[in-house]
Amino acid sequence: MSQFSVMEINANTINSLKEWLENQNSVFAVGSDDNSSLLICYSLLREMGGPNDELAQFIYDDEKRRPVEPKSLQAEIGTFEGSHCIRIFSRNSSKISISIPLLQEIIICRGEDIIISPRSISSKIKSNGLTPVVVRDWLKRAIFSDFDPKTMSYRDQLWVLRNNEVLLYADLVASQKVIFQDMHDITAHIAGLNDTGYEFAGTVAARVHKKLNEYFGLAGRGNLTSHLVPFLVGVILDGLTQSMIYGSESRRLAIDELLNSMDELKISPQSKLRLNGFPKGIDTINGLLRDQGAFSLNRLKSEIKLLLDECVKLTTEFSTTNLKGITQ
Repeated sequence: MSQFSVMEINANTINSLKEWLENQNSVFAVGSDDNSSLLICYSLLREMGGPNDELAQFIYDDEKRRPVEPKSLQAEIGTFEGSHCIRIFSRNSSKISISIPLLQEIIICRGEDIIISPRSISSKIKSNGLTPVVVRDWLKRAIFSDFDPKTMSYRDQLWVLRNNEVLLYADLVASQKVIFQDMHDITAHIAGLNDTGYEFAGTVAARVHKKLNEYFGLAGRGNLTSHLVPFLVGVILDGLTQSMIYGSESRRLAIDELLNSMDELKISPQSKLRLNGFPKGIDTINGLLRDQGAFSLNRLKSEIKLLLDECVKLTTEFSTTNLKGITQ
């Protein structure tokens, strides 16, 4: 069995990684070089045991024949078979495994531990004709900012809404690029990855990118109200790039209907407007897509109309006397 050699991650290591990341292009391919693999390992290490740790639920305690206790899991970064990897083990069990076959294909299970190799996973992505990439500013924000992935959830942040990040995401998916920088990417997007499913998502993403480019123009963003429907489109598109949801016609229909609805909102992205809350309709439409038994095109259209009405009601003209809204 190959030996895993532990690496000390100290302040100098972290500062060097941060400096290296800042000098990269805004989007860059994950390579076989030490720094890109080490960055991904550090990102995964930072998420371990926190609300963004989506892997722990799939780790099985073979001794006790039940899912492992998440609090018992520990991780360390090192080298394995000539590349940087992260090793995960349990202090309460000498034998653990991965319970999901799709994850078993990309994660090395050795009995006493599991090893995630960014280089190996990147090769798997490339074998499907796709390109694994890191979005520099997204990773900087996740691991080199005041945000703490061990205590704070990505889902609770307004980054994606404020920055209109669906525009970039749609472009990446349309270009057959796969984001690879955290646990969610591994468990939801890379496990079970195949070119046919991703190509379906890419075709939809190309329409999304074209529409958003036309809507926002050179600015690429606008007031928060104008970001709401694109935000929901991005959430749905994220689902289309997950292997368990590949080829979903209901999601494709929802995205097309939402893109068409943007003109009905009749709100200029560049108007000085304040958003005074988050519309419940976004969660309602998401729930409708998850419950296929309740889905129908007529119901979808009805919920989209209600969402647009809600967006308008939550929007007011910008005023220095009204400072309680969600600001840019």
